[in-house]
Amino acid sequence: MSDRPGKEQMMKMFVPAIAIAVVILLVGVLVAYRNNEDTSGPSNAKPIPGTAAKPGVQIPADIEGLTLDKPPENAPEWKDIGDGLKVWDVKEGTGDECVPGAHAVMHYTGWTLDGKIFDSSVKRGAVPDLPALGSLIEGWQKGVPGMKPGGIRRLYIPWKMAYGERGSGASIPPRADLIFEIKYFGTK
Repeated sequence: MSDRPGKEQMMKMFVPAIAIAVVILLVGVLVAYRNNEDTSGPSNAKPIPGTAAKPGVQIPADIEGLTLDKPPENAPEWKDIGDGLKVWDVKEGTGDECVPGAHAVMHYTGWTLDGKIFDSSVKRGAVPDLPALGSLIEGWQKGVPGMKPGGIRRLYIPWKMAYGERGSGASIPPRADLIFEIKYFGTK
């Protein structure tokens, strides 16, 4: 008989350790991001912290046209673009369209269907430095392309294109459909 732990015992040991490592990594990224924020100067427009904006492009920190009230999930303005993913263009932007996989710059607020905000760059008051669309949830990968600078779009993302069976942390339960409101500024 072997003293080696079985597969089930190994999973019980490693899953919590991996979860803790991910949390520590995310906290480190958040701390680094907040330490890079630029609050100097009288301008209401500033480049994204820690990033190089396109030459001559300033990213406004404005939230005009955005709301912290969850949009209704059954409004007639929603357009199904496939697999239950719906978009609602509140305001059309102008200029070059966002392309799949782009490093998009935007403000956003995310809600669960019960109306709880689980994340909001609007509430934080800073345009986030998000990774490229290809590394975000599938609903953003498919729902953000096509937006133009200055545009505001709402996304209704079914759970299979969001955080799936497991959810994410305490704020997004398993199998949660999500609603986002996004103001797109351009790409870096």
